[in-house]
Amino acid sequence: MSRYDLGLMKEEKLHKGMPNLKLVTAYCKSLDLPESDALAIYEQWIKNRYRTREGPILHWKACIRTMKANKWVQSLKEPEPPGLVEHRKIKASILLEASEDRLNRPYVAEEERARIKAGFKACLAQLRGR
Repeated sequence: MSRYDLGLMKEEKLHKGMPNLKLVTAYCKSLDLPESDALAIYEQWIKNRYRTREGPILHWKACIRTMKANKWVQSLKEPEPPGLVEHRKIKASILLEASEDRLNRPYVAEEERARIKAGFKACLAQLRGR
């Protein structure tokens, strides 16, 4: 049962050529994709106004097959290796230390100082897992 069926979300006005959620769900089921993937694809289409980077979607079934083949749907994505997250944290902490060192130099210009501080915020957010 989807959020649309439960009444938690109102039905959106469909864009030209866009199938309804029931058709997308039925087609995803025929490709052995779960209903959660069908809902995610449908919501993505609504958000992007039924378009891709190249332009409007012409063949929605082909679009879903391509998403499945390239493993762009959530159920087929592989989880990140456990060491990768730790590697990112170490890399961020090294960058943070280097930025602190540069920031404390007396001859750093104000624009450079602002750029380094922005880098601090990005590194801290990455360390916190945001």
